[in-house]
Amino acid sequence: MSTEKAILEKLKKILKVSNSIAMEQMRSILDMDKKEFDKKIVDWAEEFGFTIDREYVNVKKESVDDFIDMLDSQFKSWESKEKTNVGKIDDRAIAEKRFLRASKVTTKTENKAEEKAKKEAEEKARKAAEERAKKEQIEKEKRLKLQYQTIVNQAQQIFNERKWSEAIKLFKKSKAICSNQQWSDGIEYAEKMILEAEERAKKEEEERAKKEAEERAKKVVSFRGAQIRQYEAEVLQKIETLTKRKFTKVDKIDWNTEMGFSADNNRVTGIGLYGRGLSTLPESISNLKSLQTLNLYNNQISTLPESISNLKSLERLGLDNNKLSTLPESIGNLKSLQKLDLSVNIFTTLPESIGQLSSLTELFLFNNKLSTLPESIGQLSSLKDLRLYNNQLSTLPESIGQLSSLKELWLQNNQLSTLPEALRNLTSLQNLYLGGNQFTTLPESVKKLERRGVAVHK
Repeated sequence: MSTEKAILEKLKKILKVSNSIAMEQMRSILDMDKKEFDKKIVDWAEEFGFTIDREYVNVKKESVDDFIDMLDSQFKSWESKEKTNVGKIDDRAIAEKRFLRASKVTTKTENKAEEKAKKEAEEKARKAAEERAKKEQIEKEKRLKLQYQTIVNQAQQIFNERKWSEAIKLFKKSKAICSNQQWSDGIEYAEKMILEAEERAKKEEEERAKKEAEERAKKVVSFRGAQIRQYEAEVLQKIETLTKRKFTKVDKIDWNTEMGFSADNNRVTGIGLYGRGLSTLPESISNLKSLQTLNLYNNQISTLPESISNLKSLERLGLDNNKLSTLPESIGNLKSLQKLDLSVNIFTTLPESIGQLSSLTELFLFNNKLSTLPESIGQLSSLKDLRLYNNQLSTLPESIGQLSSLKELWLQNNQLSTLPEALRNLTSLQNLYLGGNQFTTLPESVKKLERRGVAVHK
């Protein structure tokens, strides 16, 4: 291949790789005078549809071959001109000079073209990778949304079937997906449904327990020879466990009935637990709704359960000789209570609520450590017998004069040196016991009671 042909091939290769070439590079390859090149390039642009952009020539790829053919014909005229002007310059030397110049420019251009192509390929690869990653993320989100929706649909179906625990489990699973993806709406919905399922489950459990209790309340079982309600038999069984003794059915509960119960119309009406070593009562004692007598004499009881106040039918409560120092404030709810024996314990005070025992006729408080009585004691309008002997009383409340039904008042062996004037208002009083106190003279109120016929025992 001739040198001129090689130059043209190089130039053609450049224009094939990139349709843009610097004018200075083209001029150097063609070894043309600048003035002549500037003139020619305009003509070529017009002839071959080139566009000139500042220092670059943009060549249409479809006109490259025609342009090269034109240059091939031009080389012959340029070569003849050089021979005429130079005369002795060898044709080969001229061609080699042009080839070397063109080779340098071509190599440089090729390197730039390769570098540009490499950068374009890298950029294309980077964009393709980003696009793939974006598509993968979109696909992942689609899969997660499908998984989430599937779980939510299952949870809603199970929720509608009232399977609360399973629904809660699935909604928690959907919440976990939403938390990872930061889907706030999904999190809020899951939390709402979990809360609603928990509330409904709780309500159903309460209703179920209530229904079971009602069913159990209706069920009658045989217990120690008596037919009683099942849930009441369960209370007696708990007491048997505490005492390690078995109950015996009796017709009547006396103060010294050791391990007996009475029943009527399938209901427990009385319990006697004299000297059984009990230190507490089960909370379920309140289930004995028809209990009228509860005798717990001579035990080790130090506290009473609050539930004892639910024994609305209780009439007689015997707690003599235990270790009680306080009563629950709810004791005042025992509106049917007629006799309350708290003697031989370690009371120092009584709750104000004791004045709410509107049916109480007998109140035994002897052999305690009482130093005062609550003002509310004057509200016991049905009280007939009040026994306070062997305590540490130094005064009595004025309200004691309001006990209009009181017949017996036992005050011996205290620390009394005076009595309230209101004592004379006890219009039903028959016996007043005062021995063993610190009186120096008989109070005027007592003298008035004597004149009215009250028996005063000094």
